[in-house]
Amino acid sequence: MSETISFLTKNICSGATHLGIGAHKSQVDYYKKQANLLDYNSTVCEVGFNCGHSASVFLDSNNSLNVVSFDLPNYKWTSNATKYMKNKYGKRLYIINGNSLVTIPKQVSSKTIMCDLFIVDGAHNFINPFFDILNLLKLSSCNTRIIMDDVCDYKKCHAHFSNGNNNHVVIGPTQAWEEAKRSGYIYQEELITSAFDRGWALGKPVCYKNNYDKNITIKNLNPVFVSYHPNKPTNAQYSRDKRQREEIKKYLK
Repeated sequence: MSETISFLTKNICSGATHLGIGAHKSQVDYYKKQANLLDYNSTVCEVGFNCGHSASVFLDSNNSLNVVSFDLPNYKWTSNATKYMKNKYGKRLYIINGNSLVTIPKQVSSKTIMCDLFIVDGAHNFINPFFDILNLLKLSSCNTRIIMDDVCDYKKCHAHFSNGNNNHVVIGPTQAWEEAKRSGYIYQEELITSAFDRGWALGKPVCYKNNYDKNITIKNLNPVFVSYHPNKPTNAQYSRDKRQREEIKKYLK
């Protein structure tokens, strides 16, 4: 694990270890690889700062990168993590606090940020990650790479907690990712999962003649149902899925 992640984990946000990529070496290595594929002075946009684990991986792996983080600072350690990260990386790290459904559209309007790679790892419902994808696409080009965290194969998801219970945090992100694909906004290049853990996906914008249409309109949302194996969907999962579908309706008015 990197020196920065180790410091954050031990000294600032030990309670965040299981919540971020700091607990997953394979994901850290993957992010390092993606960082080194980016051109000089590229910008990584991420939704979900938390303790700064993923931001630090990109900033440490490629000294020319900048990171813009959209975050809702609702963890007790976020303030101290922000101070430490800003002190270490200076202007290379720009944190925008607030609801990403509001803050990202403001950046779209101001046209001051363009994302060469963006990561969606904020709220784990359906609505937030879905619209985070669509809004960040408006800050992207045809060459922008997209990482969606906490997803699984929705037809046969093996994302379980250590006690065997279904891991509910993959439902919304998986639904959002699949809906963005099915709606024709992105295409998937790879899906990385392990047998009993949530994973992440890599994709790119769907572009025609090297031109991405940023005037996105949504006419219909119909999220997939995430099926867990070998566990059966619980009553809680059915209820949560029903609530997600009801919540969608207000965005279609």
